[in-house]
Amino acid sequence: MNVTRMDIFEEQIKNRILETLSDKTRMPLWRYPYTALRSYNFVTNKGKTADKIKPYSLFNQLLLREGGVFCTYNQAVGLNKKEDLLRKVAPINLKGETSQNKVFFELPAGSLYEDKGSPAYKRLTKEELTVLRCNIALLNAGQIGIGDLDKKEYKAIDECTKKTHGNIVKIYPVFHIRQLHGISDEEKDRQIQSWKNFNQSSHYKDMGESKIDKAEAMLRIYLQDHPDITPAYMTTTPSYAWQMNPFSNETAGRTLHLPDRETNTISDAAHYAIVFHEMIHSTKHNADFEDKARARFDRAEEELVAEIGSGILMSYLEINTDETDENQKAYCASWASRIKEMTAQKVTTAIRSACKAAEYIRNEYETRISELYFSFDRFLKPQENNKARETATVR
Repeated sequence: MNVTRMDIFEEQIKNRILETLSDKTRMPLWRYPYTALRSYNFVTNKGKTADKIKPYSLFNQLLLREGGVFCTYNQAVGLNKKEDLLRKVAPINLKGETSQNKVFFELPAGSLYEDKGSPAYKRLTKEELTVLRCNIALLNAGQIGIGDLDKKEYKAIDECTKKTHGNIVKIYPVFHIRQLHGISDEEKDRQIQSWKNFNQSSHYKDMGESKIDKAEAMLRIYLQDHPDITPAYMTTTPSYAWQMNPFSNETAGRTLHLPDRETNTISDAAHYAIVFHEMIHSTKHNADFEDKARARFDRAEEELVAEIGSGILMSYLEINTDETDENQKAYCASWASRIKEMTAQKVTTAIRSACKAAEYIRNEYETRISELYFSFDRFLKPQENNKARETATVR
């Protein structure tokens, strides 16, 4: 069997997870997305205001060795002459620099992609290939439908493309702006300062409320946005439970069994690490959240997703401690024998799913917290009765 670059990279990710679990001196892999802050491609985001910048996905950020602004090799050498944006940063050369990482970009399941092995594809001229790729991009983006194509274009799409059943993943080497030669030091400093400003503009950095209050707010906003989930506070083992409707493939009722802060002696940080773990589990059945890969996960894979997702949310709110890091590493280590048995692809898919679920909860929190017109104090009180679901009033 041929070993691809993807196989090698996924094996590296699996080894990094296992090394993190076995070495007590190493920071958990899932701490990196927020210790490194949010990074992005400075070429594609050039000229955008902070609220319009699109950072790398959590999974991509997790693969970065440091935070900052990056670009791909083709952007760096100015190979794409179609965009004025790219011409402004050329000529740039890398002078033997090695890429910092590989960044993943995905097409969702059901998308079209080029079937380079088909005879019809090989007969396409350069111009026809350009048209084909434009149509694929527009169809995948939903900007045109099959009915918008003429007969020749439809035939080309039909003969020269395949439909995905999983995700197509491409690996792109990316380079930090400091590695580029041909950009002035002043421009590099300006881009890095813009990156710092972008991270400082994140609302969770600006609010003065306690970080534990933000964690409680994240839980309550999540429960309010998903009224089919019932919280149950208890002293027994926390868990997430659901029932399936026998007449449909939908959940009939869901319960989050959470630790009771009034009777438990664990720290606040450890409490919310458990809460976020169960919240990540529950995303699997949210109607507005889709991750088909998790439907095929076994128990070990799903626990890896929940624990890494919890760790990411803890880092995001900056409430992680040495205690919670060690607890989360120990929990994942308890599944280490199963993780070793997993293929590298399964481990990578589980990490990607954890990032996707954590990003979903984070985005939900950021959207809703900005809508609430009252203060955190009014939202979180009465603190004594944290078992009750409170109804948030929005404008």
